[in-house]
Amino acid sequence: MSEGNDRGLRVASLIASGTEIVAALGMGGSLVGRSHSCDYPSWVARLPELTRPKIDPDAPQR
Repeated sequence: MSEGNDRGLRVASLIASGTEIVAALGMGGSLVGRSHSCDYPSWVARLPELTRPKIDPDAPQR
């Protein structure tokens, strides 16, 4: 994981690109949650998922 959080900042990212940007800026230690679609960098998978899809992604197509 990226560097720790020394400012007391807590970030909950609700879009994958936001998560990637926070990590790229070296602020990954501030992340406390992520969206269901966040999968990069791989270590974000251990963060709690704060969202879920509105539709069932496993539902059969019509």
